[in-house]
Amino acid sequence: MSTIKVDTLVAADGSSAVTLTKQSAAKSWFQVDGTGTATIDGSFNTSGLVDEGTGQYTISFTNSMSDTHYAFTQGLEYTYSGSLVLATYTEASKVTGSCRAIHNAASGGASVDVPETSGNIDGDLA
Repeated sequence: MSTIKVDTLVAADGSSAVTLTKQSAAKSWFQVDGTGTATIDGSFNTSGLVDEGTGQYTISFTNSMSDTHYAFTQGLEYTYSGSLVLATYTEASKVTGSCRAIHNAASGGASVDVPETSGNIDGDLA
């Protein structure tokens, strides 16, 4: 068996980053602060955020997905007025260039803006 040890992995041109296109790896991730004016606090392959209303956001991808058969995972932990906030997702809003990815709702059903919601997209890039 061989061992490969490297400090930096680059594309064949010697200077650009290696692009994962068909491997099973996260193709996009993001962390959103939904309080006040919603902002993306950290991300990869995420070009923008549209605030669709209280607790609801659309995430745009820098590089589109190959189709709409990608997986979305979202997570948060937050309590609002004594009730646990749940992260839900509407699959009908997936397109190759964006995903209406976040809808945060308190256990009573009311939509809620929270200080930290994270998500990732798994699938193939176009």
